[in-house]
Amino acid sequence: MLKLDRLYQSGMMLQRGKPALIRGEADPGASIRVAISTGASGKTVSDETGHWEVTLPPMEAVYSCTVTVSAGEELITLEDVAVGEIWVAAGQSNMEFWMRYEKHRAQETGYRPDLRFYDVPKLSYPGQEHDFNYTQVGCWRKATPEDLDYFSAVGYYFQKALSGDLHVPVGIIGCNWGGTPSCAWMRRETAERVGPVWCQTSDAVFLAINREAYCRAMAQKPDNNTGEPFRNAFNEFILPRTPSKEEVEAFLQAQPPVPPEIAALPLPQNTPGILWERMVETIVPFPVRGVLWYQGESDDNGDDTGLY
Repeated sequence: MLKLDRLYQSGMMLQRGKPALIRGEADPGASIRVAISTGASGKTVSDETGHWEVTLPPMEAVYSCTVTVSAGEELITLEDVAVGEIWVAAGQSNMEFWMRYEKHRAQETGYRPDLRFYDVPKLSYPGQEHDFNYTQVGCWRKATPEDLDYFSAVGYYFQKALSGDLHVPVGIIGCNWGGTPSCAWMRRETAERVGPVWCQTSDAVFLAINREAYCRAMAQKPDNNTGEPFRNAFNEFILPRTPSKEEVEAFLQAQPPVPPEIAALPLPQNTPGILWERMVETIVPFPVRGVLWYQGESDDNGDDTGLY
């Protein structure tokens, strides 16, 4: 039953100059060995729940190496793993904004295997990953003409400049969601401490809602299909240019109606602590160099909660 956390894939990146962390699952009590073709290796034993992690010594930058993970006769091999500088690009829509819609996208035609990008799946309620297709996200991509569309535009230009200065591979982990409030990105206990009104408002709303029924309703809402960003009609309409107010109104009127009882439900991604739990924790404590953070506009909407 040997498996790795989703972040660990062929074509991925590891942070140079810091201990490298490899995590996954196996049968409880299994002996795990991790080895990198650069010479680093480590061992551990999975705990009673089957979880394990191995910390390897810091490495120098390398453009491509191989990582092998074994447990008895089970073997997983990750090919073309780079070691370099990794930054998390997090926050709202300005960080989420895809290269697909960037004004100068057509000028970026080269093949840059030294620039890599991983997009954390946008998940905000239990079962969402099974309600829609998430095979197009949660994967490492290189800056190729085919895959560049998925890169964060801010992240791409940052890593391109950084690579030019440092002459090492540079990776971006995109962990963002347009229009979300800051409390959704905090630990729940942090939100309760620094902004109790956020949690009180959210709890009062959900107190009257059956959670299982709520999740079923969310599965019927097309906007929750966050696994196929370029099939989102609103993104394709509004992001390539700035339409007029009249054009936006006409577009919205032409869309299939969402049942009023579903449209009136609170947005799951606005729940205090939810994006920390469902997104940020999937990449913690993966070693990185730093974080690019843009967030705040959704908390300046004129009410006291920043939620709805």
